[in-house]
Amino acid sequence: MRPAHHHLIPALLAALLFAAAETATAKPEASDSWYDFRFHGSKVGFLHAVDTVVELDGKPALYAARTSLITVKRQDHVIRMESHTEAWCTPEGAPLKFRHVRTEGGAERVVEGRREGDVLLITMNVGGSMTQHRIPLEPGLALATNLDALHKNALAKGYSVKGRTIVEEEAAIQEYSIAVKSIDTTSKPPIFVLESKMGQLTSSERVQGGRTISTKVERLGAEFVLTTREKAVAGVDPTDIFTASRLSSHAQLPRGETLRSVVVDLISRSGRTPAPILDSRQKKVHVKRGRVRLEIGTPVAPPAGVAWPKKTAELARYLGGTPYEPIEDPRLVEASKKAVAGAKDPFAAARAINTFVYGHITRKSLGKAFSSAIEALTQKEGDCTEHAVLFSALAKIAGLPTRLVTGLVYVGGEDGGFGYHEWVEVWLGSAGWVAMDPTFGQDLADPTHVKFTEGLSDAEGLREAGVAAAELFGDLQLEVVSHTTLTGKKVVH
Repeated sequence: MRPAHHHLIPALLAALLFAAAETATAKPEASDSWYDFRFHGSKVGFLHAVDTVVELDGKPALYAARTSLITVKRQDHVIRMESHTEAWCTPEGAPLKFRHVRTEGGAERVVEGRREGDVLLITMNVGGSMTQHRIPLEPGLALATNLDALHKNALAKGYSVKGRTIVEEEAAIQEYSIAVKSIDTTSKPPIFVLESKMGQLTSSERVQGGRTISTKVERLGAEFVLTTREKAVAGVDPTDIFTASRLSSHAQLPRGETLRSVVVDLISRSGRTPAPILDSRQKKVHVKRGRVRLEIGTPVAPPAGVAWPKKTAELARYLGGTPYEPIEDPRLVEASKKAVAGAKDPFAAARAINTFVYGHITRKSLGKAFSSAIEALTQKEGDCTEHAVLFSALAKIAGLPTRLVTGLVYVGGEDGGFGYHEWVEVWLGSAGWVAMDPTFGQDLADPTHVKFTEGLSDAEGLREAGVAAAELFGDLQLEVVSHTTLTGKKVVH
């Protein structure tokens, strides 16, 4: 059995907060609403929404504030994720400024935006590392937290609107739409049933008198229900995301390093066909509604002396820094240089970084949320996410294109469990993308790694990983069909 520090990654929490931030609606005049936040039936937190009209720089402005608290468990660790967003826009919806503060596992993340002419200047502070970028303020572009007051008080039969919005938590633009699907006229005032879409998330909302009374984000298993302040803050029933995300295969597998391949069936209880990523290591055998059979192999080790990757336009995005990977930080630069000193080819450099990260993070702990590379380097604490993000940053500094991968991995136990996990892939020129696992210290990730997402530690990558993680809860089953060892022995389960 592998050490039990492989878990549902904290990106799940980001996905849940992303849904929460867009939920509450209110009238343009002063409004104060409280919501229970439920995850697969369990209350894990609350959402507080305030909307009002204020004066900003001598002019009227719409002000919105969203405060949420999510509490989850990871075995013996309790993780609190607090989020507070304030947003100001003109009465017509033009962004003026915003501030988002999130505290997760004791680490604070701050995102701020302010209008400067025809752009919104964005400043992000992750683990003490500051980054800036600019978002052009195109016509119709609005702040996500202001959308409710701008649109949902105009609801009527056939009402529909779509556009582009800046999600404050991510400081990134997403497509959105709001449409009235039905109206319950037996209630006074009438209840509007809406379908709201934000990026890849769809929610069903019930709105009465300009206020959301309930929202379901079925894909995430999340629900928000209007309540009183006293009930909202009265307590939670935190879900153990380590246990809840564990899939029991009831198959006993030998050590991953002794395996050549594994065949698994992924089965969805909801009937939605699972969508793992297919590549040279992970191939689809067959698929039918609600079930996918995969054959997963071991990556092929590059030959000695393989050439260093060329810096092409296609690979540029996998060499660049992110708010979680400040690759120009001198501490990371020094650590990367020391780790790869003497490496004669890119695979040797990648293995050296893998060895360094595996040994450097000495406190294998579930107590951290998603740390930055600097935090992982200096604190030497974390789980698979900290191993992966530190590896990624050091590899990029060394000139190795890298991406983060999330999915499932075999963790063993009496139930033959698979748990949510994160690892890395490194581009090694002619060898292509090679999967490596710094959490296990594996230079070639074993075939029990089932990949669902690949991306960067940026807004898009973290959001996709979080949504994929949320979908595992209560929906996915995994069955091991067979495994083949390096000696050629095939075992059918």
